Amino acid sequence: ACPMRFTCVCTDIETGKAVYHDLPYGDEHDIEWIRASSAIPVATRPVAIEGRKYLDGGVADSIPSAWLFAQGYDRNIVVLTQPAGFVKQPNSVMPMLRRVFRHYPEFVAALEHRHEVYNATLDDLARREAAGEIFVVRPSESVKVPSLCRDPDELERIYQIGRRDAEATLPALEAYLAG
Repeated sequence: ACPMRFTCVCTDIETGKAVYHDLPYGDEHDIEWIRASSAIPVATRPVAIEGRKYLDGGVADSIPSAWLFAQGYDRNIVVLTQPAGFVKQPNSVMPMLRRVFRHYPEFVAALEHRHEVYNATLDDLARREAAGEIFVVRPSESVKVPSLCRDPDELERIYQIGRRDAEATLPALEAYLAG
C-alpha cells in the first residue's frame, strides 16, 4: 500500500548494461527482480527473467545516481557504502572473471571498467554535493567485509556504525529536505 516508487537495478549479462525495474507489487515476479539485482557474479547463477539473464546491478551501475537524477526529483539522497575519500581499485580477480564469463564479452567489459565508472560517479557526486544539489549519506569509517559475510558480530558492528552515522546525519538531512 506504500505510494512510494521502488526500483531495482540489475545487469543484463548479454549487453553488460544496467536494467532498472520498478517493483510495484512485491509479488513473486518482483522478488525475482530483487534476487537478480543482488545476484553476485560467480557466487550465484544468473537469474532468468522474461528470456533475459541478469546479475547484480552493481556491475553496470554501482551507484545509480545518474538514473536517479534523470527521474526529475527536486530532492535527491544518495546513500554510499564507503567513507569519504574512498577510491575503487581494479578487480584483482579479473583473469578468473574473464574465463567464467567468456561467453558474455559485454558483461566482462562492464566488470573490467566498473572501478572507472564508480570513481567517475563519486567525482560527480562530490561536485553535486558541494553545489547543494544532493544530500549524501556515507559511513564515517570503513565497513568493508567479505561479500558473503555471515559473522553476526561483524554484521552487528557494521549495523551499529550505520545507526550511529544515520543518527548524526539526521538533523542535516532534515534541513536539506526542508529546503
